[in-house]
Amino acid sequence: MSIIQPIIGPLIELIIRGIDAPLGGGSQSLTDQVKALFANGEQGAWYDPSDFSTMFQDSEGTTPVTAVEQPVGLILDKSGRGNHASQPTAASRPVLSARVNLVARSEGPIAGINNTNGVTDAAIPISGYPSSWYFADNTIVRESTPHLSAIAGATATYSFIIQMDDNSLPVFGIDFRIYFGGVPVTSGGQFTLLSAGVYRFTYTGALTLPGSYNGVQKITSHSAKGFRIFGVQLEYGAESTRYQRVNADTDYDTVGFPHYLKFDGVDDFLSTGSIDFTSTDKMTVVAGVRKLSYAAVELIAELSSGVNNPGMFYFASHDDGGKEWASLARGDATAVASQVAWDATLPPDTAVLAITHDIAGDLSRLRRNGVVGNDGTGDKGTGNFGNYPMYFGRRGGISIPFNGHIYSLVVRGALTADLAPVETYVADKTGVTL
Repeated sequence: MSIIQPIIGPLIELIIRGIDAPLGGGSQSLTDQVKALFANGEQGAWYDPSDFSTMFQDSEGTTPVTAVEQPVGLILDKSGRGNHASQPTAASRPVLSARVNLVARSEGPIAGINNTNGVTDAAIPISGYPSSWYFADNTIVRESTPHLSAIAGATATYSFIIQMDDNSLPVFGIDFRIYFGGVPVTSGGQFTLLSAGVYRFTYTGALTLPGSYNGVQKITSHSAKGFRIFGVQLEYGAESTRYQRVNADTDYDTVGFPHYLKFDGVDDFLSTGSIDFTSTDKMTVVAGVRKLSYAAVELIAELSSGVNNPGMFYFASHDDGGKEWASLARGDATAVASQVAWDATLPPDTAVLAITHDIAGDLSRLRRNGVVGNDGTGDKGTGNFGNYPMYFGRRGGISIPFNGHIYSLVVRGALTADLAPVETYVADKTGVTL
């Protein structure tokens, strides 16, 4: 996939398919099908961080969220049940974000951040691109990446457009090297030809020193050739995705990038008032989430403030065997439905999780991106779910904080026979392909 994708393609696809396109040729849009989950008075909640009209910077709902990187003190429930989630403490509010590219600036060097002879030269851009940085002599441009400090050893991908002065194929380790997580790298990576003399360079590896710098350096002692680069991108994961221009932490491209609530893994959380689920022993939770760290347990959503409360459920990320997700529910006993490891790599992991609990049926089931994991079939005892607040991002606002993203969350006090429509809706909000 090219680092620079044409704008018109995704727009045409959005027009043709659309977030509200009926699934399988049906008459209802995906949004309508999610709304229909609550049409018969089912208790629950539905949170959508892509809908700016539902978010406010304060818990009283007086200051609307108008842009990314603003705090979210209140997010309204779209289910119609009025189970809004809020945070009265300013320092503990999650932040609305759409950030994918983690470099400090993607289209020009930053004064004072380890730059030597690196300049933005708009007069001589790379062919087909608006600007470039020119590398001559012992040019080095290192970008600080403060967002990476939480994930030592995480897989990430570094990419940029490059054009040599003579339009030749660049030689990695001869013409230039990169700094990746603070470590100089001269081998690996790959080049993709984009047009005559213009290539995309991509390197994937583990971030050895994730809180350190990443950048490009010309190796003058090996090659006299100069070159230009454009569109630097550093992102979590093993492949480069669509390029996101970043000018500053609060100034970056957001159109077409999924929006999410960013929880800091320290003290961020939201909570509702008490929600009365006492008329049902069935529960469905569908969420688009991304885990960023590797703690033993990190709380994403929980009814009540702990696992010992009768009629509770929780949904969390775990560290057992690599990437794992788990959910637990109880009447007056417990059972766990946990997702087995999908591979041996560390987080980050982005997924659509669909969870169902049936207390009377002694069954908990978890699906990751449409694939069923391990069922929990232990005795859940008897009784229904309880009348408690729900907490998001931190247990009871006190412990096991979540370091990650919530893109969409639907909670329904009933079993959902056909999960495909809501999973597809949440996948679109999350940027996941099912």
